[in-house]
Amino acid sequence: MAFFSGISTQKRDSASEADGGELFKGAAFIAAGVLAASFMTMEIASVVKLGLLAAGVVLCAVGVKWILKYRKDNKAFEDFVPEWDKGRGMYDRFAVV
Repeated sequence: MAFFSGISTQKRDSASEADGGELFKGAAFIAAGVLAASFMTMEIASVVKLGLLAAGVVLCAVGVKWILKYRKDNKAFEDFVPEWDKGRGMYDRFAVV
């Protein structure tokens, strides 16, 4: 016999905070991509230039993917409203957000 038999034990929907590591990875990949692509301005073999440009574009694309994932997770966290807070009491109208 449970003490609180009338309480339901449903799993709560929740949103976790976005991982800052994803934002750092995205920025690092974009920086590495820009650095690799900047070798286009040097006077080296054109095959090496094109290879580094291609690597730079790929690194920037991966960085953008990480940043977009961070942005999506952060937006989901900011927009999450717990089930118990959907009522919006009369004092919430006066609260500064």
